[in-house]
Amino acid sequence: MTEQLEYETFVLRAFSLKDGEMLERSGDPAELGSTEICSDRNLVRAKAATSYAMEIFFNNIRNNRQDISDVEDDRIMKFTEDVINASSISDVLSLISEYRETVEDRYYTVEGEAQKLNLG
Repeated sequence: MTEQLEYETFVLRAFSLKDGEMLERSGDPAELGSTEICSDRNLVRAKAATSYAMEIFFNNIRNNRQDISDVEDDRIMKFTEDVINASSISDVLSLISEYRETVEDRYYTVEGEAQKLNLG
């Protein structure tokens, strides 16, 4: 999977959490879940989409898990701050990758080809 496609999938999975059905490309309300947005030219838009996606995931975790420590809460919240402060799309993509490895993989399971997430 290309980095641009990982960005698109990350954003669309966040917006798909509520209904449980994976959205199509650009299927989110602001149409930011698309590989075309994943570029330095669209850095501000990509940072907005990525930050919002991270907040969706984390809000879902907070509302459904009681075992989140203050230290873990702070660690996860720092991702949003780091995305906002990112200076390139490469930085944003690195943060998405780290978030997926240390937050998504810890709290969610991925189901099927549609990449549906279930809170573990």
